[in-house]
Amino acid sequence: MAARRRLIHLPLKRTFIAGVGKFAYRFVFTLDVRSPEGEFTEIPFRLDTGTDFMTIPQWMARAEGIPFRKDCPVQPMTAAGRAAKVSYISPVYFSFPQLPEWQFKADCIFSPYTLRYGLFSLTDFVPHFAVRSNKAGVRFPEGSVVFQLRADHGGTPRV
Repeated sequence: MAARRRLIHLPLKRTFIAGVGKFAYRFVFTLDVRSPEGEFTEIPFRLDTGTDFMTIPQWMARAEGIPFRKDCPVQPMTAAGRAAKVSYISPVYFSFPQLPEWQFKADCIFSPYTLRYGLFSLTDFVPHFAVRSNKAGVRFPEGSVVFQLRADHGGTPRV
């Protein structure tokens, strides 16, 4: 595999937070996600270094046809304390559209809360990718985060 195919650039977005009058950096990206039995579908994500597992809202999973098991209920601990509503943990596979030949298995929390996007955790990418940030440039005016596929990654060929 060529070195270029092992790199994924995710653009940073500088967002003004009106309530405090400050700027914050975020990156919003899409992943192809499927259950062990399903087809891949695109889901929007944000990186959340505070979550322990990938998280997809249940409403989005249903809308996108991603089934999830309900035999493993959890009440995740969040930055605000233990979640009041029950979530379910179930396996999924994800793939970056920029690296479509590989898929990676993850334990995913299916949340009853009405998030507008999924949450991507450190647990999901640290075993597979080295990560760095790039300064602003022509291609990415606000900078980017670069994921580099590790030689010892745990991905499998996408089927």
